[in-house]
This record gives sequence, C-alpha cells and structure tokens, in this order.
Amino acid sequence: MQVIIGFCSGIVVLLFILIAGIDMVGNMLMKIENHNRAITVYTWLTVLMPMYGEARFKRGKAYYHLQNYKKAVNDFELAHRLKTRSNSLNKYLGFSCYAMGEYKQAISYFDVFIERDQTAANVYNARGSSYKELGLYDQALPDFHKALELKPDYVLAYNNRAATYLSMNDHEHALEDIEKALELDPNLFWAYQNRGVMYYRIQDYRNAIQEFTRAIMLNPREETLYLNRGASFIHAKEFRRAVQDYDQAIALQPEGSAGYHGRGYAYLHLNNFEKGQADLFKSWQIAPRKIAHAWMVEWCGMCLRKPNLETALRLEAHAQLDAHGHEDLPFVCRGTALWIRGSYQEALEELKHALQVKPQSEDVHFWLAVVYASLEMEQEAMDALDQALNLPLPRILFSPLYILEHEHLEFFQQFTLPLFAIAEATQKGNTPI
Repeated sequence: MQVIIGFCSGIVVLLFILIAGIDMVGNMLMKIENHNRAITVYTWLTVLMPMYGEARFKRGKAYYHLQNYKKAVNDFELAHRLKTRSNSLNKYLGFSCYAMGEYKQAISYFDVFIERDQTAANVYNARGSSYKELGLYDQALPDFHKALELKPDYVLAYNNRAATYLSMNDHEHALEDIEKALELDPNLFWAYQNRGVMYYRIQDYRNAIQEFTRAIMLNPREETLYLNRGASFIHAKEFRRAVQDYDQAIALQPEGSAGYHGRGYAYLHLNNFEKGQADLFKSWQIAPRKIAHAWMVEWCGMCLRKPNLETALRLEAHAQLDAHGHEDLPFVCRGTALWIRGSYQEALEELKHALQVKPQSEDVHFWLAVVYASLEMEQEAMDALDQALNLPLPRILFSPLYILEHEHLEFFQQFTLPLFAIAEATQKGNTPI
C-alpha cells in the first residue's frame, strides 16, 4: 500500500512540475511576444487543469495582444467564473470590450478595477475614452485629468483629452493638449489627426488636409485618416482626390461602411449617380442600423421616383436608428415622411428642430425648401434653397425638386429652374422624376 501511495504521490509531484514548466514556457513566450505559441502552450494547461482559471486569463491576454478580442473576452469571462482573483482581469476585460466598441460594458469593468485600485493611469484614460465614444464628455474629462495627474507625461491622455475638447467645440483647450502631445511625441499621428479635425471643424479645409497628410505619412495603414482627408477634399471641391482616399480606406477596411458612404457622396458630386447610389447602398448593407446610410439610400431613391406611402413608412422606421454623430437626421427622416403624407406644417416643425440641432446641415436646408414651397411660402423656400446651394450638397440630390413641377408649378418655373439644370446632373440614363 505504501508503495502505491508513494507512486501516486510521485505522479502528482511530476504532474505539478510539468504544469509549472508549461506555465513557465508560456510566460517566456509572452515576454518575447510570441503570442501564437503562447496560446498553444496555455491551451495544453487548460487541458491538463480545466479548472485552472489563471491559464484562461493568460491565454486571453495572448488573444488580446493578437487583437482577437472576442476570444480574449471568452477566456477572461471563463477565468472570472473560475474565481481568478487578479484585478487585472477587469482591466483586460475593459480593454477588450472597448476595442470591440462595447463602451458601456467596458466602463462597467473599469469601474470595478478603479474601485480596487486608483493608481492605474491607463485605466482612467481608457474609461475616459469610453465615455468620449458615448458622447459623455463631461464624464470623460475628469478621467483624463486623473490619468495626467497620475502620469504627467502620458501622451495618449493628452491626445484623448484633446479629442474630447474638440467634440465639445473647445478648440483653445484642444490645441493646447495637441501641442503638448506633440511636444512629448513628435511622431504621434493621432495628434496630427486631431489638429486636422480642429481645422476641419472651423472650415479651414486646406490646413485640415495638410494635417491629415502628415498623419498618413506617419501611419499609412490607418483607415480613419483617409476617411477624414477624403471628407476634407470634398469640402475643398477636389472630388476625384476624395474618391482616391476613400478607395484607400476601403482597401484597408473592406468591411467598413464609412469608406463606401464617403466615396458614394464623392461620386454624386462628380455627377456619377450610378456609382454613387451603388456605394451608398453598399454602406447601408454593411451597417443597416446607421441612420446616415439608410437616409441616403432613401434620398437617392427619391431622385429617381416620386416617394409614396411606403417611402414614408421606411423613413419613420429609419428615424429610430443609431443617430450618433448625425443627431439631426431623425428629425429630417420624420419631417420628410410627414411631407410625403401631406402634413406640411408638422413636417416644417420637425425640420426646424433638425436645424436647431445642426444649423449647417445641407440635408435640412434642402428639405426645408421643399416643405416651404409646398406651403406656398415662396420667400422662405428660396432662402432655404440658397442656403442648401451654398453648402457641400451634390447638385444631383436636388432632383426631388422636380416633384414641385407637378404640384407647385409656378414656384418650380419661377424659382427652381433658373438656379440649376438638374437634367444635366442626372445623366447617362438616370432620369429624374
């Protein structure tokens, strides 16, 4: 019996030595950043010891470094259920959720971490970034302040706080933080990106293009930079260069909707309705829950055919979609739907609300002109149309004005036709209403 006990004890000791050795190999692989091999090693550990939560946690960190965030979260959550006590688990869960765009969930994990540890500047920075992405700027700023209090040379915190100030239209404080970030790291491409956004916001598109170009030289693989420079090229009326930037953004992120949306808009400016409509439809297929994509698909449809009750019903449904960054569009969708239904006064009220949300919205001014004309308020219609003409709205999207030819002929003949020839814009077989 003693021999058997001794033999079994020896087996257990050898097993623990084996496990410790495997764990050590995994740790060494993580240190030299060979994450794929580390995953293989930690997988052996999970087979040998299925209830060893630390192995799940370490494999999750390897997946995290490989940017496989879904698998990382799966391992982190299992480690949590296996009672892994490391507070770092909450940090990595938060980082992974943030990377996947699950900002509310990320904040919940960061809250737990910070409750136990108030010394990690990177966690305050990450939670601030999560609040920023949700548009909760007043909650984001204190986290960036705290991150910089803990780490005064934290360049990413300066950069992220600058982006938050930009979102709040506080350009003075944004520029201070951008310059501080570049002082600490002259090669931080995100700082040039933020300065480009600042110039874009104040409609200095030439300087915006210059800043985005600097950022692209530092990081030519970042899709966002091409999207932003493409938008700047559109405002600078360099539509072919905008198409080239959106081509590059799509090449870098084929499953992203923003590149197709931007390129579609640029094609409309080039009077290529067929390509523009196809790209806008593609953006909506990729991200059907984003209101900007759905709205532009409907607008293109109204350039080709008179809207009907089905159009109004779809627009009313679109008004419930994600409007982050396009807070005017729910009002525009509802207002246009009411106009289609013949409820002109109610449509006018919705569009006035949209104008309060975004005074320089080209969409709002155009559809205000249509509604004012339907109400036979000719001067107001002309004023709104002038505003739309002075904004970067592709002329091809003015095609729905042809509806007025049938319903408000006098206004159409007296005011609309002399402004532009829509028939020239809607070319190559794309006949307006």
